[in-house]
Amino acid sequence: MDEEKVESLLHKAKDLIPVDDHLKKQLRKSFESKKKKKINSTILYAITLAAILFLSFVFVSQPPKTVNAIELLVTNAISFIDVANGDIQTIANHEGRLYVTMKNQEVYTLNTSGLGLSKIATKEAENLKHLLEKEDLTIEGRFTIYEDKGNILIKDLKKNETTIVDKGHSPSINRTGDYIAYIKEDNGMDQIWIADTNLKTKKQLTTNLLQRDSTKPLYQYRTPVWGEENAIYLIKERMFDDEIEETRLMQIELSTEKLTSEQTVHQFMQALMVRDDDYAKSLMVSPPDFLTVSNPRISNYKILSTTEGKHVDEVRVEITRTDSHLPYLNNNLYTFKLNEVDGSYKIKEVTEDQSTTISSVDMKTIQLIQNGETRALFTLDQLNKQEIKTSEYRFSSIAFDDDNNRIYFGIQEMAAEESIFGVSIWVYDMRNNELTFLKRMEQIQDDSNLVLESMLVSTDQNYIALNIFSESNLIPSVYILDLTNLQNEFYLDQSYATYWRGEELIYESINPLFTTLQSIKVNDSKTPK
Repeated sequence: MDEEKVESLLHKAKDLIPVDDHLKKQLRKSFESKKKKKINSTILYAITLAAILFLSFVFVSQPPKTVNAIELLVTNAISFIDVANGDIQTIANHEGRLYVTMKNQEVYTLNTSGLGLSKIATKEAENLKHLLEKEDLTIEGRFTIYEDKGNILIKDLKKNETTIVDKGHSPSINRTGDYIAYIKEDNGMDQIWIADTNLKTKKQLTTNLLQRDSTKPLYQYRTPVWGEENAIYLIKERMFDDEIEETRLMQIELSTEKLTSEQTVHQFMQALMVRDDDYAKSLMVSPPDFLTVSNPRISNYKILSTTEGKHVDEVRVEITRTDSHLPYLNNNLYTFKLNEVDGSYKIKEVTEDQSTTISSVDMKTIQLIQNGETRALFTLDQLNKQEIKTSEYRFSSIAFDDDNNRIYFGIQEMAAEESIFGVSIWVYDMRNNELTFLKRMEQIQDDSNLVLESMLVSTDQNYIALNIFSESNLIPSVYILDLTNLQNEFYLDQSYATYWRGEELIYESINPLFTTLQSIKVNDSKTPK
């Protein structure tokens, strides 16, 4: 197989990793230097990160006391399940469990961990069907909620009096009967609102955006449903003109406790990694027109320090960007300046302090660009050829262990049609100027002729996750290499690694109907949780 065919496979595989194609076209106009591959946005088998990613390590929500709606703060608002081809019909909460009904009438429930969906048996789904069709909007002995002529109304069952809550539709009542969530159109755009059932206050939760160069909304929302505690689930549809481009499930977390400046930066980075621009922009004082790009993408970040000031906090962050299947890595240091706005921290300013780039222009030499200076590190000719089984090969993806000054990189083999080609993983020690071969793979399970799409080093530098696909199977899988013992191997079929949290890998599990977030703690188990 020659290089042209390998590149063709790479492009086909990237079609299974959906990115906003419309946004890419717009970015191309603004940044001619940023080359992006065309993605088929109708194929949604794969990877969108999702969104409940940082809930367990950024903060632990405490059940808030009953307060007015205006006092509740949004502490997370990110999509967490990507639904292929818009095949979702509705969502509902029944006896504390969230159910998702697809248009093919299959029913799924959100796992208790908050990660992933589990299919409900057909018989159980049939028994639940009538319970999931419409939410009970009555709190016995107190009131009932209904909508009429574009208004949401509340009827006091004791006084037999009816009052308009607000303009809007699709109301939902939380478990304690204190709040109503609903959709309200504002200037032609859907927004999610909450109101007190005692009618004291109301508050807008979402920040819908306009489509670029258009007066039409970027998102439309459907069926908000209260979960346990103070969480709202809803269907979020991204629009291109009047067509639905992608469909996701979204969770909005509410709390009386505001995020710290450091937690706000965590949430902002999370939103950038899953390309949820609306939530990321809501965390900024003066957001730009767009924030995310397809490639290079943010593959990792690390908060280095936080300095609290009288009026402004400063958070220093190291952000890593990599390019899929290409030897390119950019490691930047940024300073985020935040101040309080309406009771929450907002990002006022972001400045770049330092930039380091590791890349290959000619695909034969890896170079380091730092402080305006460029120097060659190593070349293909320096590699041990006995570990490479084909005559044609090139550099592939790169990962960087900045704590130990090590560069991990892939070598992509290219062979004739009748030959089997594979991928080898190497490491370069910058301190000692040493190149070391780690592992070669030409077959995983029943798949051969492998292509490396990207790699991620764990935050403790003990593992490296490889996103790999084959010539015969373009849906990616994850191969995990234990850097402390190269004999230990872990494999996740039809999956895509998104980021590491210590020894726990967060990855996307790919299902024909949807893609869900999963996790695996590598040192405890060889199978997904």
